[in-house]
Amino acid sequence: MTDNEQPLIAPEEEASDDEFRAAIDAALAAAEVEPDDAPVTAGDNVTEADSLQDNEFAVELDGEPVKGIFRVSGLVSFSVTDRAETAKITLAKMVQRDVTMPFNQWIKATIEAGSSPARALAIVAIDDGVETRRWTLTDAQITQISYSDFDTGSSDFVEEVISLTYGQLVETWTWSDAQ
Repeated sequence: MTDNEQPLIAPEEEASDDEFRAAIDAALAAAEVEPDDAPVTAGDNVTEADSLQDNEFAVELDGEPVKGIFRVSGLVSFSVTDRAETAKITLAKMVQRDVTMPFNQWIKATIEAGSSPARALAIVAIDDGVETRRWTLTDAQITQISYSDFDTGSSDFVEEVISLTYGQLVETWTWSDAQ
């Protein structure tokens, strides 16, 4: 900032919402950016979103919701190749301390037994809070448990990465525009 420029908001003052919006508009104008092209900021009222962009999904283990799932990888609902190649998925979840959580109980039972008890796992796609599709994996078994790097220089959560196989995949279309 040059000597003859004044700050839009004095640093020692807390800006009101109107002052904040005016400062953003001034910055956009200076950068020659149209308001519609501006990045979304906290407090913006955004109503148009696509569930695939918002990553709206849920995971259930034997009908119980599983919290802390970061991602599900490798889900294949149809393939002309050997089914054994496609009957594998990976879940990445946060490490959680509550031993009563369904996934933690399954992990503990697997490690103690040296093999995994079979469970039913459902991956649910959600659009605007409405379930749209469900993939139920029957006879799911844990085949490997690994962890992301333990890195003090990272702000990421430590991930528990669970590799699974399953017996059958049942895909259910649970919602449509016709409803």
